[in-house]
Amino acid sequence: MAMAAVSVDAVRLVAGRPCIARRSDVAAQRSLSLRAPLPCLSQSSPARRIARSSRRISRIAVRAAGESPPPTPSNRDSATSDDDVSIPSPPPLSTSASTPSNTSSGSSSSVPYVPLLGLSLVGAAETLYLSFEKLAGGQVACPINESCTDVLNSPYASLFGIPLPIFGFAAYSTVALLTHLSRPASSHTPLEASLLSSSSRWLLLSLTAAMATTSGYLMYILATELDGAFCLYCITSATLSTLLFALTVKSFSWRELQQALLPQLALVTATAVALSLSFADVRSAYARDTEIDLPALEPEVTTVSTPVRVQLAKHLSNVGAKLYGAFWCSHCYEQKQAFGAEASKYLPYVECYPEGFRAGVKLAKACQDVNIEGFPTWIIDGKVLPGEQDLDELARLTGFDGK
Repeated sequence: MAMAAVSVDAVRLVAGRPCIARRSDVAAQRSLSLRAPLPCLSQSSPARRIARSSRRISRIAVRAAGESPPPTPSNRDSATSDDDVSIPSPPPLSTSASTPSNTSSGSSSSVPYVPLLGLSLVGAAETLYLSFEKLAGGQVACPINESCTDVLNSPYASLFGIPLPIFGFAAYSTVALLTHLSRPASSHTPLEASLLSSSSRWLLLSLTAAMATTSGYLMYILATELDGAFCLYCITSATLSTLLFALTVKSFSWRELQQALLPQLALVTATAVALSLSFADVRSAYARDTEIDLPALEPEVTTVSTPVRVQLAKHLSNVGAKLYGAFWCSHCYEQKQAFGAEASKYLPYVECYPEGFRAGVKLAKACQDVNIEGFPTWIIDGKVLPGEQDLDELARLTGFDGK
């Protein structure tokens, strides 16, 4: 029986079973006076270490793959085997190694999407309206006073012949586009999303810095060159530009702002210098205009009127025709000379600058109501006739027969 027990242990050894001898086997061996050790591999033998390492590697591979490891044999003595040593699970796979961590760098993950998009769309709508009115020659709605119209019609309202609201519309639209791009779609890969968002943020910073600088310069022009005229649209646009810049700056960390300080200062300086040079000619022309101060003195008509011309002048007044002019207009004077001194007294003439011509003086209300754009201008039966008109043509248009 003892030999049978030893044979069983040998079979277990070959099969790779645990080789911990049982007490019954030891007793049987002693009874047979067997001095040789049991046929078992020691815990420190090379074969045993290789087998143990293989099982550990298998367990690690299974755990890394997310599967549960196979059950361990239940007939081993866990108190004496070191195969059951707990092996810590590997950390879960993550893409954080492939993308930079915003937390470690101290940078914000994205720009404030909703505020930036909302403010930029408001600015785009405002400048689009002003651009349309400027190109169409209409009058903008100014709820407080008429300074808005004066500012938008001033020489400073255009740059290189292009109305400033068009530049503003392009800038606000670009801010809205960059804000949208800073929030990449889910179809982008993590790397594409990171690059797109980072590029959009830096472009937003540069663009809003230039917009805030431009608005500040235009506010300076408004206060110094335009006698502090109150323009609600101008102030609104400047406020929007400043808020856009502040919100964009807020999305950057202090470390990023330190790195961008010199480039942004260079951009702001270049923008201010470019605007100053661009408006240099406008400033000179506007300064010459502000030096003009003409009193409302009409030149004397020296020609002699014929009876027919006197009757024509009276007829034009009776049918409701109007002649709009200015005392300093040479063509207006020539039109009166064609009628003669006596007939000119009966002409339905409207002076558009009754208080003289100087900086800040506006057209007379009667001229503004009919949108007079040049002198002289005849309006007969609702028909606008710009420029000096022949007397025979005036007689024909009004049905004057010379009697």
